[in-house]
Amino acid sequence: LKLYDHYMEVLRDGQRALRLLEDFIRDNPVSIETLDLELKLGKANELLIRNWDEARRIYQRIIDTKQNDPIVHEAYFRMGYVMRDGFANYDEALKFWQELVALYYNNEFSDKAQFAIAFTYETYQRDYTKARQNYEKVLNLCPNSSLQNEVRDAILRIEGK
Repeated sequence: LKLYDHYMEVLRDGQRALRLLEDFIRDNPVSIETLDLELKLGKANELLIRNWDEARRIYQRIIDTKQNDPIVHEAYFRMGYVMRDGFANYDEALKFWQELVALYYNNEFSDKAQFAIAFTYETYQRDYTKARQNYEKVLNLCPNSSLQNEVRDAILRIEGK
């Protein structure tokens, strides 16, 4: 794991770092530690090299553990973006974010997932009624969210349409 950090931060060799993570995950049984590494590997595939298929496969493997753990919560959250941004499959993206909010209510990604649902309805599906309903859920279900101002701006934007 120290080698991973070394390659990523010091040498900026993402491909080598990814290979190290893949080797470690393959050689070790599933545990919270390997799930954390798989999440890093999924994020690298998604965000750095845009390998959507591999990111989807990794996130799904994490989700399939069905653990109530922040790693699983983040995998659900990231999977929504992979489906929306990588595959333009908006319904599947919405499904993952909705499951995250429903199955693991009040997790650290609840407000962001609810916001992503509303934003997807507004921007990608142009369903302003559902967008407004879901923006309002952020206000009502997550009153301490850092997204409150963005949500209010979005509601005003929708009202202007």
